[in-house]
Amino acid sequence: MSPAGPSRRPLPDLQAVGTSVIDGIQLLAAHQAAITRQEEALAARQEAADKRESLLAAQRAELLERAELLASRETAVAQREKDLAATTAALDAARTRTGELVLREREHCKMLEEILRRQQGRLMELGFSREDFRSPLEQTVGHLAMAFDRHTDLLERLPARITARLNAEGRSVSVATAEYVLACYRSRDAGFPVEPALEGILRESEEAAAAVKLEVNPAARQVAEMFAAEEEEVPSPGDQAGPSGVNPAASPSSEASSE
Repeated sequence: MSPAGPSRRPLPDLQAVGTSVIDGIQLLAAHQAAITRQEEALAARQEAADKRESLLAAQRAELLERAELLASRETAVAQREKDLAATTAALDAARTRTGELVLREREHCKMLEEILRRQQGRLMELGFSREDFRSPLEQTVGHLAMAFDRHTDLLERLPARITARLNAEGRSVSVATAEYVLACYRSRDAGFPVEPALEGILRESEEAAAAVKLEVNPAARQVAEMFAAEEEEVPSPGDQAGPSGVNPAASPSSEASSE
């Protein structure tokens, strides 16, 4: 082409283009750095949020554990309250039962004391004295039982005591009877010998002796009835002795002697 052809565009300023490109690159780098910083900040925030969430989860788990522990303690407390109520009711029932047993024991002790007194009175009528008894130290069943054991001992000794008493009374009656019979004869005959009574019945055989006894048996029965009648008229042992301690009832021997 000739210089006279169409005109060409002017070339841009390379320096201006380069500056513009550099500015754009710097702007892009700055934008990229800002985005990176934002991403790092977001990551830090996310990490902090994750930590807070983990902490909250741990706290929730701890709270749940505490709630379960509190619930179990409340259950245990409720059970203990029930047990305490049951124990209190049992104690109240035991106190009531104990009171009833104490009252019943007192009633039984009163009954036993009355029985003990009656037994003592009967044993004293049989010849025992107050020194022979063992009074209870306390008004309890155990001490009263020991007193009854003493009565049992006295009752075991009673047959031998009664036997000895009967033997003594028998000897006394025999003496009084013999005294009365011999005194009757001696009062009528001052020289009446008493030796035959000591020598016994003159007999050739047991049959002869029995025949003699049979002859005098009616008179012997009458004498025995006289003694029995006087025994019935004699007052109680406590009233037998007068002020001087002498029996006011006259015996057959004294009547015979007075004749």
